[in-house]
Amino acid sequence: MKKRVTCVLLVVLLLMVQVPSVFAATVDSGKCGDNLTWTLDDDGTLTISGTGSMMDFEGPKGMDLTMSTGSPWIGHRNEVIHVIIGEGVTNISRWAFAYCFNMISVSIPESVTSIEYRAFFNCSSLTNVSIPASISDIGMGAFESCHSLTNVSIPNGVSKISSYAFAYCKGLTNVTIPDSVTVIESYAFSAFQGEANLKHLYYGGSQKDWESIQIEMGNGNLNNATIHYNSSGSDNNPALEPVTPAPTTNNDISKYSFAFINNAPSFGYPVIYHFPLKIFQLVYGEQFANKMKEYDFRLGDWGGNCYGLATTAAMLARAGSNVTPSGFRDGATRPGELQVSDTNAELGLTLKEFIEAMQISQYSATFAATHKQNKDNLSGLLAAISAFESGGIGPLVICVHGYMNGGYGGHALLAYRLDGQRLYVYDCNYPNDGNRYITISESGWSYQMFDNLTWSNTNGGSIAFIPYETYLWEWYNRGHLLGDPDKLRQVLFFIDAADATITDSRGNEVATFQNGRMVSGIYDAYPVVRLGITADGVSAPSQIAVWLPYNNEYKVTSKENATISVISADLDVPVKSVAGGQTVSVSLSASPQFEDVSPGQYFYEPVTWAVGRGITNGTTPTTFSPQNTCSRNHILTFLWRANGSPAASVRNPFTDIDTSKDFGKAALWAYENGLVSGQQFNGGTPCSRADVVTYLWKLAGRPVAGGNKFSDVPPGAEYAAAVSWAVSRGITKGTSDTTFNPSGTCTRGQIVTFLHRAYADN
Repeated sequence: MKKRVTCVLLVVLLLMVQVPSVFAATVDSGKCGDNLTWTLDDDGTLTISGTGSMMDFEGPKGMDLTMSTGSPWIGHRNEVIHVIIGEGVTNISRWAFAYCFNMISVSIPESVTSIEYRAFFNCSSLTNVSIPASISDIGMGAFESCHSLTNVSIPNGVSKISSYAFAYCKGLTNVTIPDSVTVIESYAFSAFQGEANLKHLYYGGSQKDWESIQIEMGNGNLNNATIHYNSSGSDNNPALEPVTPAPTTNNDISKYSFAFINNAPSFGYPVIYHFPLKIFQLVYGEQFANKMKEYDFRLGDWGGNCYGLATTAAMLARAGSNVTPSGFRDGATRPGELQVSDTNAELGLTLKEFIEAMQISQYSATFAATHKQNKDNLSGLLAAISAFESGGIGPLVICVHGYMNGGYGGHALLAYRLDGQRLYVYDCNYPNDGNRYITISESGWSYQMFDNLTWSNTNGGSIAFIPYETYLWEWYNRGHLLGDPDKLRQVLFFIDAADATITDSRGNEVATFQNGRMVSGIYDAYPVVRLGITADGVSAPSQIAVWLPYNNEYKVTSKENATISVISADLDVPVKSVAGGQTVSVSLSASPQFEDVSPGQYFYEPVTWAVGRGITNGTTPTTFSPQNTCSRNHILTFLWRANGSPAASVRNPFTDIDTSKDFGKAALWAYENGLVSGQQFNGGTPCSRADVVTYLWKLAGRPVAGGNKFSDVPPGAEYAAAVSWAVSRGITKGTSDTTFNPSGTCTRGQIVTFLHRAYADN
């Protein structure tokens, strides 16, 4: 790649993606277990060496793909191409390679016995994986959303295929299952609606053996396959069906002349247009569509389809050459990652409807979190586009925002080539103009939208980028973008005003808007800026849209008369009105209204959060009993649920638990994770303050923190490191400035407060 770069920033960034030398240089390295190290070379090879198990890694916070802790190589997730796990490594830890979107191969040795929870989640470029015979456990969601995975062979000896293990692997056509499997848990092989893909299933036993397997719900995709009994999928059995390779990526999209433009006449829109209800239902699910029937949200007003057009153009470009929009309209086959009117999809969408679906998907929590993460991050933008030009996964959607027509508007562009200070873009307002570009220099950026309008960082504008995998995720997770308790804990909050302030029940500022733009806010308040500029320069109506954390009491003060609407599948929040200069309260809580839990109490928010997350319930329908003592049974069950209620793979070492109940399942999980030991669980034992911080500390990977100030915590105490860590994280402050009271028993109110601080506020 040859470029002339006129600023130091660009030189530094582009040097990172030049052709590698003969000998690969080390990009980064470190430890990933007590006796394990990792090394990433500049050719994209990640090597894990040593003996023993990987440490547990922390998953993402909400829908933020950056993972606050994550694996030690998570900052290089887009650079990982090949993974080599050395002989001697005994497991692939939870979340180990999640979101390594560009990883195409992994080598797993015979020493590995388990692939744990979501280890390869959303590794969308992974084409095939050889699972060694040593594997006895494939964890929940281990290969979920590995879209390019085509053939999978489960090794003999595996008795259970966990929930979501191969869910939404849309390219998976052949699977081999041994007769050792007795249980296929829920959604292990689930597919997206209309995208049933499995064609051949090679089973090691007889038809009678197959019919005796416990196959739980959500595995209808198995019914679509031809089952070959008494087959191992080897050469003397029916051959695995060959899979047609995906089209080669063509990174130069400048030659495309897309035949659609971002104005109302090109779509046949009337002056006032609302997207059809079925499009909302497709993208956000049935429950949300029912909400749309109840309230007239202005989300559907037509203000330009720039985001929908840009993302659609990106998917077309990803498919390679000889693809035009007209190919969508009548029975087209799948172009690259995009499946719109393929006759097998049974979605029956026109191109216009698909673009509309992509347009409104920008209101997803995924889009909002990614937009916030990448806002005004020019170095990240340049690195991402350079990686794309070097053969990366897909082009970027650029979101530029600024003032126009007296308000704050936005526009979406598709970036595909960097030449010096010019970042060339496809602009759907000018689809045949191949000379449109964003200027990027040491002083910032600028984009001339119209003859009389230039947006830039110098006049209050902002710029963000949305990676290809984000909008691809939006498409393949359609129907689950709002209100799905497994995917997000936030709700979409609308105010049809330009200036407003939102505070929580404690009076803390959550978000402040001026001229339709969020100027300040807490970490997990994600603004949604309408990207709806039409070719004639008309922007969408002024309206604040922001994702807010679930389960809270918010107060909204508006500068002008306004209405407030909340979109959530499982909350029934009526539309409220607020007069200019006044304040109104809005409760976003699906939890029961307990008589003994009131706003203002320290455990009020933690209780509503924990109940909303399904971590705990009340002791009765109307009481929570926050002062009741919390036992070992309770705290470990709460922790188990807070971590996704994973199934343990160890035998029951305890003589005093029933593993069919939640307490028992939590005890096995706690034993497997080193939280408890012995043969007696003693679940009725009261939980002490030292116990709870120790459990949390161990689950966090036993991180090292500084010393503590408490006179009743000796430096040599087994819980001393846990106390120091908990204080450093703000999980506890102690019972006084100088005491922690490690042996003090915890109440239900205190326990959920610890959990809330550990899992919700960080």
